[in-house]
Amino acid sequence: MNILMIGNICNVGSNLKKGLEQFGHTVTIVDNPSVLHDDVASYPLAWKGVVKSPWSSNDRFDIIHIHSPNMKKLGNCLGWLRRSRVVCHWHGSDLRHGWKAWPVYHWLLRFGSFHLYSTVDLAWWLRSVSNSKKCLFRCPVDTSVFKPNGNTRNGCIVFDGGAHSFNTHRIPHYRMPDELNKYESVDIRNADGLHESLLSVIGLEAASCGCRVVQYPWMTREWVKENASVMSQANQLLQIYKKVIG
Repeated sequence: MNILMIGNICNVGSNLKKGLEQFGHTVTIVDNPSVLHDDVASYPLAWKGVVKSPWSSNDRFDIIHIHSPNMKKLGNCLGWLRRSRVVCHWHGSDLRHGWKAWPVYHWLLRFGSFHLYSTVDLAWWLRSVSNSKKCLFRCPVDTSVFKPNGNTRNGCIVFDGGAHSFNTHRIPHYRMPDELNKYESVDIRNADGLHESLLSVIGLEAASCGCRVVQYPWMTREWVKENASVMSQANQLLQIYKKVIG
């Protein structure tokens, strides 16, 4: 399959690319759709890394996988939509905050080929979509990167959910494995006053690093490897893609 992946929320896009390519598929990932390529600067819907504009390109993608769909991301792939199936991947507050997704949300509910949602409560916003076109999909964790490193661990670190974690702690994602390995346990306060048991990316990553996660005492590194590793989630995603393509 030839797959175009737009967005890289919490490295989910690059993790899925890594897994899908190990299964032999071709993945083009665009993390910043607003950056134009010099050769096609006259086309507002072209990216650095994608040499031709979507209007003139003969490239064909079997699947367009959009993370946190919005007007900008949808606009950047309009030229390919008529030739591809669209998988919408909803994360965090995409659906909870209507102003962020409208009107893309309403349009994609009707025309999107399949919908993935990262936490169970998001199902409420997708209630009009048939069960055959949606499923809960855990965000994959690269267990080769997020792993115990032998450091002495002390204390507990508290994360606010969603984007607030970065704003509070100023920890770039690439530094998160080292940071998590400093602590014995992790406490997560989910964003927007949501239920504390909602599974979050930082919880999965912390467990993969060997931390005890307060909200999920049952979750261990072995559980993450089996249920939320790059390869396990890429394999699940492939089954979804094959179903979408038919």
